[in-house]
Amino acid sequence: MNGQCISKATLGRLPTYLKYLKEIRQNCPNVSATGISKALGYGEVQVRKDLGAVSGKGKPKIGYNTEELIGMLEICLGQKSVKQAVIVGAGKLGRALLDYDGFSDYGLEISA
Repeated sequence: MNGQCISKATLGRLPTYLKYLKEIRQNCPNVSATGISKALGYGEVQVRKDLGAVSGKGKPKIGYNTEELIGMLEICLGQKSVKQAVIVGAGKLGRALLDYDGFSDYGLEISA
């Protein structure tokens, strides 16, 4: 991110951009704001502003590197950060989370 505030409306659109970019990443090493706007039905200027709030790395005639943009969106949306959490009294939900392979149980004490 380039240090500026990101509006709630922009934050609401970022997951849509991320999902789209992940869908095209294999076939499209670079993507333009124009291409994203046409695919998602957003205004071209809006897409440029939204992506500019996350990444200033778009280049005229080339666009954005798809993988780099995915990484920046994931960071902005908090998908690349690890947060510690405590689950107390969650019953079946807590057990389901602990049994899920994607859920890290570093230092957890489990008592029934």
